[in-house]
Amino acid sequence: KNQPSSHLFKRMMAGVGRFAGLAERYSTFRPTYPRSLVEWVTHRITSGAGSGSTGTVLDVGSGTGIFTRSLVANLPGSYNVIGIEPSDMRLGACGTNSGSASGPGSVGSDTLYISGRAEAIPAEDGSAIAITAATAAHWFDRPRFYAEAQRVLQKGGVLAIIEYRRDIKGSPTAAALLEFLNRHGPREYVEPNYASELKELVAFHGLECLIEPKEFLLEPDEFVGLALSSSHAKGIVERYGTEQASGLLFKL
Repeated sequence: KNQPSSHLFKRMMAGVGRFAGLAERYSTFRPTYPRSLVEWVTHRITSGAGSGSTGTVLDVGSGTGIFTRSLVANLPGSYNVIGIEPSDMRLGACGTNSGSASGPGSVGSDTLYISGRAEAIPAEDGSAIAITAATAAHWFDRPRFYAEAQRVLQKGGVLAIIEYRRDIKGSPTAAALLEFLNRHGPREYVEPNYASELKELVAFHGLECLIEPKEFLLEPDEFVGLALSSSHAKGIVERYGTEQASGLLFKL
């Protein structure tokens, strides 16, 4: 399963500077996704109008492969799961986590990762039964991404956008962290309203939303590591250095 298809994919090489140098920290501190959420997504993939007993699933903006590997673990082996990521650094981390050396267009353990962008998905028209984007779509040029998803998906295919969001209303720590990132980072983070965006597009229908609360109990060093794994924090580390940035976070 999960072998490259020579006629399906167009190779694309592109670097994304905002993620450079984050792969190791991302792999170490980023949480996995709740099993119930992953199963909710994979059930819709396997039962969707465009699905059969097999098909190609593209995880766009796959990063270090956290959600990609969850898809592989929860979909039948006949499904072809492919991670697409523009950053070579994060592609390398995918291979490390998968148990083998990996790079653009290479295969990790049971999973193929290729280089490509959300705004120019390296796949042919109607070639995928599902496209996922896990904690990645906020960085996309989403009008172009939605157009690409429409092009690549088979009729009745599934587009799933998954995202961890800080509960700034229920957690003072989360609120303090967001304020810190906005104050010291390169730009203020604004949460996209994916549901509203998708409702405006006639190509997509049958919108469903799932919100699943999840609490993380972190040691101080885990909290700092998780905070600094954010691409929003990269500019803060460059500005202050890792030691000073960590010190500021410890004070929150």
